[in-house]
Amino acid sequence: MIDSRVVHVTPPRNAYLWDGDAQVFDYDREGFAGMGIERVWCWYRSGEYEGNGSAVIRRDGRYNVVDLSHCSCDGPWDHIPDISSDVATLEELELKLSGAFADELAPCIIAARLEIVSAIVAKHGGLQ
Repeated sequence: MIDSRVVHVTPPRNAYLWDGDAQVFDYDREGFAGMGIERVWCWYRSGEYEGNGSAVIRRDGRYNVVDLSHCSCDGPWDHIPDISSDVATLEELELKLSGAFADELAPCIIAARLEIVSAIVAKHGGLQ
């Protein structure tokens, strides 16, 4: 079974201020499993007919980013990149990012890194 759990992170300070934080719905999670998505680190804010957010996804052990901006014509998860554009490591992903988009993704990347480090520490019996 693919782990499609979603980790919500605190939006960056410069995030758009709409109605407030929004969650990923169950039907989004079901779609993630069908796309091979193992993990999502994201923040998302919604308004009446629009929203904004950013996500880092891990799919088949590789990483990519998703811009969750949307309007009334489509949803935040309707534009997940093709798997061929995924990169192998978070470091490679960070090298591809710049400017405001890099700032928006920073909380997601930090959360992903913390999870990876925690797993390594746990695997080796904790900090000595």
